[in-house]
Amino acid sequence: GYLTKIRHRGYLTKIRHRGYLTKIRHRGYLTKIRHRGYLTKIRHRGYLTKIRHRGYLTKIRHRGYLTKIRHRGYLTKIRHRGYF
Repeated sequence: GYLTKIRHRGYLTKIRHRGYLTKIRHRGYLTKIRHRGYLTKIRHRGYLTKIRHRGYLTKIRHRGYLTKIRHRGYLTKIRHRGYF
């Protein structure tokens, strides 16, 4: 897999990418992530509007406090506070 596109507004603190997307940390307003491969973890505080990737998870829109997403080819866990 490879990382195709990231768009964000605000303060992006960390991206790790090892042929697949392993971790994103940011503060603020993440507008879009597109990637191909293996999304393992996202931690997010703020305003996550859209995630697109290839696999079973097609789209997440979230306003509030998204704490954790784990995804390995299929969606295993979502934790969030706020509304979805």
